[in-house]
Amino acid sequence: MQGLVAGFRLSLAFRQECFIFLILCFLLYIFEKPFATWFSSLFMWTLVLVAELINTALEESLDLISKDFSPVIKTVKDMGSAAVFLLVMANAVGQAGLFWEEIGQLLSIIQFFIWFIGESIYHSIQN
Repeated sequence: MQGLVAGFRLSLAFRQECFIFLILCFLLYIFEKPFATWFSSLFMWTLVLVAELINTALEESLDLISKDFSPVIKTVKDMGSAAVFLLVMANAVGQAGLFWEEIGQLLSIIQFFIWFIGESIYHSIQN
């Protein structure tokens, strides 16, 4: 548990990703998703949290080795960040699949509002 507390204290990205985890729980509840979807969604996002903790630990360890700029240390840090980025992107695709119907409904609503605003502007210009 101390590692989670340290990650929360040291990493803004980890705190943001924990917030996204809570948002996912809220969305899963609101849309009444089945248990298998809950499990898949939260498991996928937990992998992001794990990767972020490993990346933070790596960066903190490298900072202990040297505070001076080192191209090798920069490369290692960039690779850790890239691993987290790839997991976030994979999650975006996976979560989109789990929430596909809701995304479609949301896009329909947005499309309607865009049409409505466009019609309103068009009619105000005509008058």
